[in-house]
Amino acid sequence: MSPARFYLGLAIVLALAILFQWALEWGIPELQAFSALGYTAMAYFAILSIVIYYLSKWLGHHENPFLLLYLTYAVILFKLATSVVIVYLFKRLLHPTTRYFVLPFIIVYVLFTIFETAFMAKSGRLSSQDSISKS
Repeated sequence: MSPARFYLGLAIVLALAILFQWALEWGIPELQAFSALGYTAMAYFAILSIVIYYLSKWLGHHENPFLLLYLTYAVILFKLATSVVIVYLFKRLLHPTTRYFVLPFIIVYVLFTIFETAFMAKSGRLSSQDSISKS
């Protein structure tokens, strides 16, 4: 995947996340006080996606095709662990009055996970095509 396509996809995912955030704030007014969690998640996952894109691009051309698979596992574990920490700290510091405060975060998490899975799969396909053409 070219950097232009990646950044276009990232912009689309961010736009969708912002639209969902606004819809949730409008639909569930109690969430307006906790909108910072959703916007923090957008910034965090956008930066993480950029790092993952360049790592997967670099590992996609590596001799060992399993490194991209290992990166996928590491990303899943890292995102899950940091997500739990972010939500826990947010709950601990701001004491939300509703359980629904986590909805924007979950939506952003799912959107970015789908996006990252798509571009990592494309990186994996490109690396397997490279190895086939080298043979």
